[in-house]
Amino acid sequence: MSRSPRILLALLACIAAFLGGCSTPTIVDVEGKDVAFVNDMMTARGEGDYAGYYWKLRLISVDGRAPNRAFRDEKTILPSAVIPTGRRTVLVESTRQSVNNPKEQTTERLTFPVTVEKGKNYLLTIQGGYPVVVEDTR
Repeated sequence: MSRSPRILLALLACIAAFLGGCSTPTIVDVEGKDVAFVNDMMTARGEGDYAGYYWKLRLISVDGRAPNRAFRDEKTILPSAVIPTGRRTVLVESTRQSVNNPKEQTTERLTFPVTVEKGKNYLLTIQGGYPVVVEDTR
């Protein structure tokens, strides 16, 4: 094999490894650490003036970094985002879609502060048409 195809193959392998690493969440052991859990794998339905819409929400970053993930308990199928306790700044991607017209959708990224407590479970949901992080009391 000549030198050019080998360089091209090596470059493609590096790109594939980089892209694969970006899409794979890091699962961490959280035992004994000061962290809270945020379930951001949900679709939220609007209420009141927003009853005709639902949102797909995704936690993009916490204090500028992609969140680690962990399983909250034995019953959890999908890992939750792990957030260090205290006041944090989160970046959320919010896609609003019409119930009656699925082609009508708007995606935006919003940054807002949250305060979380050690060991508690939270939900990323919609209130008043905006994403919020609330304690999961279920």
